[in-house]
Amino acid sequence: MTVENFGASLGGEVATSGASDNWSFELALSLLQIPHDDKRLKSLNEFLLKNQELLSTPLVFQKTSNDALPSKEKLKTYGEGVTEAHLKYAEEISKLLNISQKDAFRIIVDTLKRVPESNESQKTKTYSNDEFERQSKHKLYKLYISSIMRERRTVIRLIRTLVSGESIPFIEKKFSEKIFQDGEFISNAITSLQTFVDLINNNESDFADIISSEISLTIVEMLKLLISLLIVVSTTANNVVKWFNFLKSNKFFTDLKDLIPEEFYEEIEALRSITTLLFLGFNTNDDSFDPISPYLSDTNSIKSINSVLSKSSEDPLTLYAWTIILYTLDDAKTSVLFGETFAQVHGYFAVKAAELDVFKRIEHFHQALHYDNLYSAIISSFLIAAVPFIQLSDKISYTYLQIFKDTPNTFVEKFFTNEDTQRLLFLAKAKFPEVIIPYLRILSINGAFAHDELSKLSSYMHTISSQNLDYDNDTESDTIILKNGLYVNPPYEQNKDVLLYLPESTRGKLVPTADPKTEAAIFQYNYNGWALIGRIMQNVSGFEEDEEVLVTILELLSNTLGSVDYETSVDILESLSSFVDNGDILEIILKLFEQSLHQRNIRVLTPVADFLISLVGNFPQIVWSHLVRSDLLEHGGRGGLIATILGSVETVSGDYKFTISLLKLLNELVLNCISAPEDWTTQKNEVIPKFTSHAVQVFESFIYWNYKNSYQKFQIGTLIIDTFSKILYSVYGIDPESEINKKVTKSLAASASKVIKSFTNSFPDVRTIKPIIAAVELLDQTPAVFDTSGRVGFWFDQWSRASLEFSKLVVSIRSVIGSPPSTLEISLFTKAPLLINAYTKHTVLRGDILQLLTQLVSAKWPTDSPSLLSHLGDHHTGVLLASVSADLQHKFDDFKVKKYLYDFFSAVVEGNQKGLSMIFLNGRDIRDTTKKQSSILDILKNNVGRLDYYPESLSIHLVEAIAHAFNSWSSKKEENDVEFIQTLVKKLSDFKTGSSDLKNDDDIIQEAYRYKLNSRIAEICALFIFTSKDEKASKPIVDLLSDGKVVELIKPLYQPFGYRASLHENLNNNFESKWPSYKLQQFIRSPLANSTRYGENAVYDLRLLDDILGNNPYWTGNNLTKGYRSEVISASLNIQYVSSQISAAKSWGALLTAYVKKFKISSTFVEIIKKLLQANIDEGVKVNLFEEIYRVRVELSFFFLYSITKDRELKENEIVEIMRLALQLATSADVDFLGSVLSSKADIYRPLLRIVSNLLSASKKNTKVIEILSTDLLEFFEFVIAKGTSVILGSIQSDISSPDIGGRVEDLYLIISLFKGLVATNPPTSFTTKMSTLLVDFGTLKAILNVYSSSHLLKVNNEPLFADLTLSFMLELVSVDSIAEQLISSGLFSTLIQSPISLIIQEGNISVQSSPRYHNIWSNGLLAIILTLLSKFGARLLPEICVFVNYFIKQISSTIQSWSQDSLAITIPALQETEQIIILQRALKVLYYEFGLNIQNMQQQTAEIIPELDSKKGRKALSDAFTHLLAHPKFLTSRIIPTTFEEQRMFEGEDKIRTPLVEQLASQIGELKQSLTD
Repeated sequence: MTVENFGASLGGEVATSGASDNWSFELALSLLQIPHDDKRLKSLNEFLLKNQELLSTPLVFQKTSNDALPSKEKLKTYGEGVTEAHLKYAEEISKLLNISQKDAFRIIVDTLKRVPESNESQKTKTYSNDEFERQSKHKLYKLYISSIMRERRTVIRLIRTLVSGESIPFIEKKFSEKIFQDGEFISNAITSLQTFVDLINNNESDFADIISSEISLTIVEMLKLLISLLIVVSTTANNVVKWFNFLKSNKFFTDLKDLIPEEFYEEIEALRSITTLLFLGFNTNDDSFDPISPYLSDTNSIKSINSVLSKSSEDPLTLYAWTIILYTLDDAKTSVLFGETFAQVHGYFAVKAAELDVFKRIEHFHQALHYDNLYSAIISSFLIAAVPFIQLSDKISYTYLQIFKDTPNTFVEKFFTNEDTQRLLFLAKAKFPEVIIPYLRILSINGAFAHDELSKLSSYMHTISSQNLDYDNDTESDTIILKNGLYVNPPYEQNKDVLLYLPESTRGKLVPTADPKTEAAIFQYNYNGWALIGRIMQNVSGFEEDEEVLVTILELLSNTLGSVDYETSVDILESLSSFVDNGDILEIILKLFEQSLHQRNIRVLTPVADFLISLVGNFPQIVWSHLVRSDLLEHGGRGGLIATILGSVETVSGDYKFTISLLKLLNELVLNCISAPEDWTTQKNEVIPKFTSHAVQVFESFIYWNYKNSYQKFQIGTLIIDTFSKILYSVYGIDPESEINKKVTKSLAASASKVIKSFTNSFPDVRTIKPIIAAVELLDQTPAVFDTSGRVGFWFDQWSRASLEFSKLVVSIRSVIGSPPSTLEISLFTKAPLLINAYTKHTVLRGDILQLLTQLVSAKWPTDSPSLLSHLGDHHTGVLLASVSADLQHKFDDFKVKKYLYDFFSAVVEGNQKGLSMIFLNGRDIRDTTKKQSSILDILKNNVGRLDYYPESLSIHLVEAIAHAFNSWSSKKEENDVEFIQTLVKKLSDFKTGSSDLKNDDDIIQEAYRYKLNSRIAEICALFIFTSKDEKASKPIVDLLSDGKVVELIKPLYQPFGYRASLHENLNNNFESKWPSYKLQQFIRSPLANSTRYGENAVYDLRLLDDILGNNPYWTGNNLTKGYRSEVISASLNIQYVSSQISAAKSWGALLTAYVKKFKISSTFVEIIKKLLQANIDEGVKVNLFEEIYRVRVELSFFFLYSITKDRELKENEIVEIMRLALQLATSADVDFLGSVLSSKADIYRPLLRIVSNLLSASKKNTKVIEILSTDLLEFFEFVIAKGTSVILGSIQSDISSPDIGGRVEDLYLIISLFKGLVATNPPTSFTTKMSTLLVDFGTLKAILNVYSSSHLLKVNNEPLFADLTLSFMLELVSVDSIAEQLISSGLFSTLIQSPISLIIQEGNISVQSSPRYHNIWSNGLLAIILTLLSKFGARLLPEICVFVNYFIKQISSTIQSWSQDSLAITIPALQETEQIIILQRALKVLYYEFGLNIQNMQQQTAEIIPELDSKKGRKALSDAFTHLLAHPKFLTSRIIPTTFEEQRMFEGEDKIRTPLVEQLASQIGELKQSLTD
């Protein structure tokens, strides 16, 4: 229960917001850091306003007069699981922490809602029941104490955010203004701090450790809040005095040093000093102490402060600041305050600060706080204020360098433009090169400024004996003029013969020195300072006593070369090398590097490594060529010194600066491999794998090392993981189709392989994964290191996020490359409860944890993946459900977290996580199906109501999650979802197709998201009506699709796509012509690297392209041209946009299909069919991308047409319009019918042919259709029937073993159907004549006859399938006179008689039970054709038919005789054949009469043709056989053999005689008997 819906339960004392919004302070704080929108801010503002009283005081959760807990009777109102025990927890914790009982109880209830208590109470092996209960209660106390104290910190941080941030819409400045105007706020904050300190000092409970740590973090937050306030407003004198008295009473926090963790104390100490500066009136805008600060007007206040500080030695920074303040007081005030002792007082503080090494302490404070620029800015501003009071020594200059190199640029600029700084620099410059270190360190702060200064120095200081100086005095200018030229020894010069000559008349100025025998002369002499520095560096290299100078120069070079352009870098290096002996400055430095390696000299090695880093940007070849020879890495069979130094020096000292610098160098080298993949490949292929192997070894052990500075542990881990991630993303994140050693980034392939193998090992003990598992375990600590904000906290924050992200990356790559499941994945499953704990504790880590969990459950496993549900256990499953439910229910939560939640749900439902999936979908635990829990799916359905608020980029993930749920077998299908479906339907009905001519990139991306969302919603609706039996819930969808406006609604299905061919036609060729070393396809992003669905970077890796081509104007463009980069982006976005349109089209197709399958469709669908076919005509198949939707439209058209014609007859105009479109498509170049046939791409042309066939059937005997469409039909006939048949039959003959032979057969039968349908429309003779001509011209008839002739060789499953098929075709062909004549002329009779298949049949005794295939060929093929020809041509074909009968007389005779045999088998095909023979005999008899032949001749002829039927005796014998069968029904029944499943069904029943099959056969036999007597 969050704070806004808690107040009512407590009687209204706590302000509330809308309960549906579920705001919490932590969520409010988190969402203030992300991009805002008005609705979110408005709701947040309401929450903040209703909690304004709490947010307007630093006394957070203080006890009040009305601090009563609710009564026991009201506990039920707080939700399930809240008991009297929680009242007791609140009461006891309230006493322990000295806070409000009411707030304690509220937070406990909130925690309980998110982290339900475990109900496990069984006795364990380790503890007795009592002990177990005690342990469980102790854990709960820790959880609730931590939750309460973390919420208090959160409220303080929220207040700080509200007072320090910019004005936010709705919230504006109403909170900050009230606080700024509250004179008591700061005083109360100091009071709170005292309370916190007292709690630590008096902390003797069982929870002392957690309370001390949590209170320490609260002190940090309160100090930060004070800083945020004091940086804006001046406080009262009383508050300043109160602050110093607070410091005095607590010894400036030093009493806490031994009571709290060291890193916490360091941060508190640093914040204390900065807070004190601001209390003293320090103004960062002016870099000075405000002279009108209220306390400076009150002498008592000044005296009080002075008294506190004079007795304190804990804070040198404050002492030093007080020194400056005292110095700025006017004489009158100092006289009143201190009288004649002012100088003594002032001097005391200055000396005391110096004794306490104030600048070293400032440096220490900076190191503790530089994670936040605010504190770096305050410290650097104070250092600017201190400039007038310092003498620039080596130590002080070092402090200034350390602070200003990390400070914001504005303060660096302020420092160098400050008049006092300029005077300081002038003096430092004047002393150069006699005093070298301070000047160079100040210059190192700003590399560009350093170059400007050093490239044109005009003064040179030299210390010389007075006796050796011959000069004249110029009293007017107070200078000296050399009378003779002067040779001076340059500083640090080893060669006494090397002198610098100062010519005669050189002017200078004498400066006294501490030695009366010498004088320092500052000569006016112009020279290049870089040249001198180069010479000095040569001379000091290798000398231990001069290391400070050497290190200073190296730092200067690193900072300068790293901040200037290439040309300037060349100038600097050339200048540095001007007076170097035997080589150049780079040789000296690289030689120094090697010497220092062998000497194990960390102090020199670290800045040299930093120098190498600065070289990588402009001079990578130098770094690569040296490292390949260096002893740093393994070389020539010798182990590298990199490991030796780590083991013998750094792990002993506990300081790892050199390793950290080397890891940074490795990172820069990896970046160079990415940005310049074709350069220095030999060196890269040697250096990078060795460096990577060392990094892997470091990673295996770094968590076990001894550390002087704890933060370095997490810094090392973070640097390694960041570099490994770059390597893996650059190799596995692009060009997914290529092998890794052939990619653009192939120089990193070996390293990537090494890294991925190290982390995906499946051995039981894998050392590389232990730091990652340790990171997960640390996140579950209370309080976690993650909660701190000092150096340790900052780096642990980076380390935690990097570990989670890297683990996700490794798991995803493991699945992609197909490696076995790794120990890392198994370990992460084991640590899943800790990840869930971390999810509940750390709001900002929710997204990272969800992504990792999503990848874990999505990973591919050879067998069943581990069960997340089992690894979580009951308690943590409940925690997961509670937390996820709470986050999903909050409307205004971070959209990124929402997206990851939806993706996690989808992954669980789609992955092999059946148990957790069931809980998510139905709230039922697979381990206990009687246990009902909340359903995540129900929450997702409720979230659909927010689609109008959520951006499409988020809404897509929501509806996809629901779609996955609807696809799942275990989701509930019968639940009443009316409101949910109504919301989706409204979203569909409101959708309007956008313009296809979008120019703005953002508009294109937005439209792509809109179409994709429309697609997913349509998909859900399709799934819903397909699976649901709830007519009420389906009704909104049905009503939508039944409406006459559906044609407009489904526009995405047929509207023209926004494809811009001009963007794509020459995209790749243009790229390769400009950059022949690369192909654009090499930069395609792989799925694992693509975090956004649509965007500029979604298709091609623009960052990689920018890295490689960023300096090329052809790529980046200029003021005149856009550059090729914009062309790639435009093409990429256009493809994404079109893909989203196609996705919407396909989903609408699925929805319409689901609708048509279940519901009767209206005539509107005729219009839809026309729209779909016309869209294909208009759009065509411009690119492969269009092929699928082209096919979908055709299939839908056929399906809709089929559904319509089942219910009603089509009108003539409907037939004509649809057929015209279908014929146009079938003969189009896009369909490419003949090419598609040959390539077996039947998915488009086949449904088109079915459409035409269906329409021909619908237009039966309607010659008007033929008349209207004659031209189109003839073209179709030519392409499909004439040419198509020839092509198909030719392909069959050439390759009968083709795997697509079934498709060929299907096509032939479809063509036969088309021909039959065409003939059935009664086309005119002119039309059929043209048909016959086409069949002859394209060899169709010959092809058919040839296939029948060779059909004995073209067997499928050992059956002469094509004999049947070709005969069926011939049978249809002979039904058209003109075609029959052409067929006869082509050799029909000789083919039918002489083909091998026919010869087999001519042997006789072919029956359906012995040879069903051959019997079918004979009866339904050969005999049917002969009878058709007889009916068409009569006596014209009498000789040929007689010859035919003569050849097949054995088969004819065996059939007639079989009726009188004992082995008689009665079948429908046998009756059909007998009937055909009788008809044939009677037809021949009639034909002979027509030609006037005498009876004797007739009898003679027929005796030779069908003897069994030509004589009365033969006919009588057959008639008697029929009579016998009819007279003996039982005998008849016993001889019947069903030949099909349908016949078998007709033959079923107890009384076989009366079955339908027997009755049918008896009837047919009777008819045959009658025909014999006619």
